[in-house]
Parts: sequence; structure tokens; C-alpha cells
Amino acid sequence: MGALYNYGLTHPDFNLSGWNLVIDVGGGTIDFLVARDKAPNYERSGAHPESMLACASAVAKMINPSLRGQYSIIQEIDTAIRERKETIRISGVEYAMSDFSGAISDVLRGGYDAMLDTIGALEDFHSILVCGGGGGAVFYDFLREHHPELRPRLRIDAGAAFSNVRGFQIVAEYTQRMGSANR
Repeated sequence: MGALYNYGLTHPDFNLSGWNLVIDVGGGTIDFLVARDKAPNYERSGAHPESMLACASAVAKMINPSLRGQYSIIQEIDTAIRERKETIRISGVEYAMSDFSGAISDVLRGGYDAMLDTIGALEDFHSILVCGGGGGAVFYDFLREHHPELRPRLRIDAGAAFSNVRGFQIVAEYTQRMGSANR
């Protein structure tokens, strides 16, 4: 909800009214919040337990299944995915990241499909806001590539890692100003 307020209050062309979807893509989960007229709709909101770390794990498994349990390797792969590096060097061997795009897409597609199972169709959303420091930009690109019909409604928060906290700060400051003005 904080990300929705942050984006809506800092982008004058963004309409907070109507149905909006916020997709927060982190390391471990893809969280999604449906809101109508700035109020959360919890029945259509939820989370999927696989996100960017699952993408990194899928890549590690393709290289060598024994790498999936090695934190430093998973972290390197995660960084390579998020920073869109062309190659990654593991155990002295250079791998083209493009060789793993299918595995990454499969994980993201699983999150997308799980989200649709909860929220239903996307046709009623005025805007779809993607955020999240772990992989917001990666998921945004996935949606643009695999679901081009969403492009006119897709937005990404450039400061995605702190979207939620900034939104809560904006709301708190606004509430404080309104409280002071009413005294």
C-alpha cells in the first residue's frame, strides 16, 4: 500500500482512483496488492513464495545442481540477473546469462500465474505498478515482453527498494500536517 501511495502522490499523472494492482517483487516472494480507490482489497491480494532467489536457484541447478545450496553462488547469480549482466563466472567458467533466460522466465511465469489465480483477470485494473528492490525491474521487463497488452497500464517505481517505506512516510507526514491544521 505504501508503494501505491508513494507512486501516486509523487507522479501527478498517476490516478489513485479505481482499481490498481501493486506487484512487489522481492528476493523470496512476489507480493501483490489490489486496491480500489486507495483501499486495499484483501480478497484479491496475496503472495507467491518464489521470486528472484528461485530464479537464481534455477540457474544454479542448470549449471550444477550442487550449487543450489551455496549462498555466495546464489547471491552472485541473483546479482547477475538483477543487473542484467551478459555473463557470470562460476568456478572459473564463464556462462552466458542468455542461456538461462528460459529458466528465469519459467519461475517468473509461475509467480504471474499464481497471482492471476488470486486476483482474477487483469482487465479491470487502471494501473499495474511494479516495485521491489529484489527484482521489480526484472519482473517489469518480463511482463512487457510476455504480456505486451499490459504495457499501456504498466508502471515501475524507479526507487523500488524503498517504495513502501516512502509511501508510509508520505502518509504519516500528511496525517501529521492535517492533525496540526485541525487544532
